[in-house]
Amino acid sequence: MADYKATNKTNRDAEPSVNANPGEEYVRKFISYDSFTITAALLNSSSDTITFMKIPKGARVLDLQLVCGDLGGTGTMNIGWAASSDGVEVADPDGFGAAVDLSGQANHYKLSDQVGLAGTFKKFSAEVEVQLAVAADFTATSGDIEVLVEYAVY
Repeated sequence: MADYKATNKTNRDAEPSVNANPGEEYVRKFISYDSFTITAALLNSSSDTITFMKIPKGARVLDLQLVCGDLGGTGTMNIGWAASSDGVEVADPDGFGAAVDLSGQANHYKLSDQVGLAGTFKKFSAEVEVQLAVAADFTATSGDIEVLVEYAVY
């Protein structure tokens, strides 16, 4: 059996010790929340997009949660971010989730339960906005979509 040390543990144990990169240890965690109320026949076109909160420059996303009630018998959404206004960050419309099924019963989607997504632990070099884009049309004419983003800023 072999014992290994992660990068920051190795750096701490070195003589002299080496500080971790900013934002990798002892950071402040922030939470941003936003919601959207569906009325009438919104979200019935694959060109529909909902823009939510901003993620600030320098933030590392720790988790994203999406909660909604029953949004009808059909419908999926891509969850990602818009390009930054300065062009530093490129849009990734499904960086937090692709074709997430929000139809049927009430839903609770967590980024931390997913594997291999571009938004997992992503550190943003510029401010971006979270976006949901309809991937397959919904049948719902009412309901709420709530999004919560947990992130650390250095």
